[in-house]
Amino acid sequence: MEHFTVEELKQMAEAQHLLDSMEEIGPERRRELVAIVRALAELARENSVAREYLERRLVGVAHSLPSEVETFRACYLDGDQRESARKIGRRLHMDICTVHRHNRRVMEALLAHVFGIYGVFQDRAGRGENGA
Repeated sequence: MEHFTVEELKQMAEAQHLLDSMEEIGPERRRELVAIVRALAELARENSVAREYLERRLVGVAHSLPSEVETFRACYLDGDQRESARKIGRRLHMDICTVHRHNRRVMEALLAHVFGIYGVFQDRAGRGENGA
């Protein structure tokens, strides 16, 4: 049996209280956050800081969504210009809908990595602590 200090027990109780006071974000909020991640991804092709930030976050997603991350990289990070979903689909042997589906899955998976807990949950009263 593992023993915890009084301070550790207090921190666990505070964390549990925080999670109990939150609820999963709704579809409208999820779309807003995904749009922000998409804008960051589009900026990453031109901006090295945004690119490195996104690359670091993709490492956390790549182990669970390897083919989706490959598609996402092809769409947003590889090359000088963004290729069309049709060209990427041909190169990766998939249809256009699959290309878009892969990108959406990666962007949704990145929410927790980019926004922290507020990429998944919000206060029950409304918006998250970050005010967005």
